[in-house]
Amino acid sequence: MDAQASFTSWFTEHGGRVHPDLSLFDSSGDGDDRGVFAKANIPKGQLLVSCPSTLSLRVPTGEHWADGEDNNMTSPAVQHLVSLQPRLSPFISTVMALLYELGQGSKSAYADYLSTMPSDHSCLLRWTAEQRAELAGTTIEDNGHSVEALFEASVLPSLQARPDLWPAEQITYAAFQQAASLVQSRAFHMQQENWLTGQTQEGEELYMLPAIDMLNHSTQPERRSTVLRKLKAAGTTVGTFVMEAERDIGAGEQVLHTYGTLSDAQLLQTYGFVEQHPAGYTNPHNFVNVAAADMVEACKQAAKPLNLKAREWDTRQKLLQACGIMADQFSMTEAEPLPDTLLTAVQVLCMDRGNYAALAAEFKPTASGASVAGAPNAAVPAFMLGKDYLDETTQLVCDESEPDGSVASQNSADDPDGESDEGSDPASEDLGDSGADEESDSDSEGKGPAGKGKHVPAQRPKQGLPAAKRTRRA
Repeated sequence: MDAQASFTSWFTEHGGRVHPDLSLFDSSGDGDDRGVFAKANIPKGQLLVSCPSTLSLRVPTGEHWADGEDNNMTSPAVQHLVSLQPRLSPFISTVMALLYELGQGSKSAYADYLSTMPSDHSCLLRWTAEQRAELAGTTIEDNGHSVEALFEASVLPSLQARPDLWPAEQITYAAFQQAASLVQSRAFHMQQENWLTGQTQEGEELYMLPAIDMLNHSTQPERRSTVLRKLKAAGTTVGTFVMEAERDIGAGEQVLHTYGTLSDAQLLQTYGFVEQHPAGYTNPHNFVNVAAADMVEACKQAAKPLNLKAREWDTRQKLLQACGIMADQFSMTEAEPLPDTLLTAVQVLCMDRGNYAALAAEFKPTASGASVAGAPNAAVPAFMLGKDYLDETTQLVCDESEPDGSVASQNSADDPDGESDEGSDPASEDLGDSGADEESDSDSEGKGPAGKGKHVPAQRPKQGLPAAKRTRRA
């Protein structure tokens, strides 16, 4: 019996089911990649694949273990790894469990499943330094962290502590790379859930699901024909992972689903591939990250005429962070090339003192600076000054200079400290250029002169700040 037939027999004997008109080991797709194909027409609604949770390779959480959601194929290694939680991450725990099974060879309860796994991977974990250098300038540029150093510092000691489970000759870095690549490219990330109560818990679990992990991904919704679901029999601790035909599937068609809303970079980094799309189609989940530090530096250059002090820049950044608007980076997508969070951050950083004072009075950080009064929660920004807000403001060109070439200074009422900017802060020494645009909130009235080259005092738009909206995450 060949490996494919042995796997099918093992899978069905342990409660798995595969539609009779599905071919799990087909290489007739694009290139030489293996995929799951329909051998005949399969109508919508029919079961394609089901895998009981007892057949999955995973490390249960301590709660699931205590509730009796026992895996009937649980190894001594998994029992040991459960006792180490939460010190080990779900990923490392699963890698160590797979290392144990690979070390068992034909004695492993998963031997027939493991025999179907590829031995060669294009996963980034196995790229050479020269290959990783090709990523320079991309969102997955090598950050300099050594996977081998991580293995030796964090994983190897745990393996060496139990030589009865992981003999020394089986815990080489090459073996770790093999196991880690398999887990990274094949495991399913699932939110923790109590099978008895159905309640969602914090954190994620990893499942390696025989047969189901053979289906490939498509970013294009119209090409997909199934989704992965978890079901639970009433009154039991045993769950089942199922995939049904979400539409009619034609003979010869590859059965595809989605690994998630992933960009090309994320697909390459996690699974080791980038899709080949038809002409004119691009992955809508692609994004470009803009570091917040780079954005701040650009704002400092653009807002030189404001002569803001270092502490003022710091205060504004803290307000944006406390309001849930500015983190370490902003993600720009094709659908939202200028996200409202980025637009808001730029406008707040470049506001004149009067406008900023009015804004800060309403959204004032707490004493700790960790939150803002009126902010709904950490996931929803306290306010947004996006494109709508830009339409409600006027723009003032600060192009009038004093005879000595410096920008016309503001009076002390605009300076929250009531101090002159000249020489009071080292950061103000390079603030002197003119010609930058300044955005101000002037309506029909002003509290002071708004002539050319002067900063317009704070005025709020007539309709007030736009309502808070949830930020897009790439």
